[in-house]
Amino acid sequence: MAARPRTYNLNIPNLYFKLDKRTNKIYWQYRNPVTNKYEGFGTDADAAKTAATELNRIFAEQATSQSYALVDLALKEAKAAEKSVSLRVKGWVDQYCVVQEKRMGRGEIVASTVRNRIACAKILSDRIPNMLLEKVGVREMAGILDEYTDREKFRMAQLVRSVWVDLFKEAQYAGEVPPGFNPALATKKPAAKVMRQRLQIEEWWRVFNAAQSGCSGQQKLATALEFFQNNRSDSFGVRPPLY
Repeated sequence: MAARPRTYNLNIPNLYFKLDKRTNKIYWQYRNPVTNKYEGFGTDADAAKTAATELNRIFAEQATSQSYALVDLALKEAKAAEKSVSLRVKGWVDQYCVVQEKRMGRGEIVASTVRNRIACAKILSDRIPNMLLEKVGVREMAGILDEYTDREKFRMAQLVRSVWVDLFKEAQYAGEVPPGFNPALATKKPAAKVMRQRLQIEEWWRVFNAAQSGCSGQQKLATALEFFQNNRSDSFGVRPPLY
């Protein structure tokens, strides 16, 4: 016996129909692709087909979005795994020294600057060589700087801090630390105390009179010119000559 001919040739995924023998009506159903449950769409064939097509589009977009979300999650996990093998302080200081030598080779900085930067950078790598670069905090750096200020080596502390700021700037450029990560900037800038002061005219006369017997005329003239040139430079910005 041949099969009963089908009235509807469906080509829309997840859309089905069912014949109710009691009323001899066609009822449309949609199978949710996520839950596999059927939802009734009534007896209007055109409305059922339109609704099924739209639902298929929505579920397809959701599936695509979820796929991209899974890809992004996998990429983040891979990136986190790479970051777990972050560069350590000693490794980056070695690279920083190479960068400074290359800059000197291009004529951007002079040899004395390179020597100072390498020496100051190695102070940090000698103290915390195995700490991860992105884990270096203000506490470690401030502790080292305090050792210099406690011994009244204020200028050295300023130089070391300045080089450390540049050290982490270069690390940002190289992508070794996140943008803006620079713990050296958060340390307190050492204030250099001025240990000398200008002679007053009365003090200078006492020195001059005491040295009358042992000074030549040229020495007296040079001393007087130096004193008055220094005073003039305060007002007019003239750099005093060296005698």
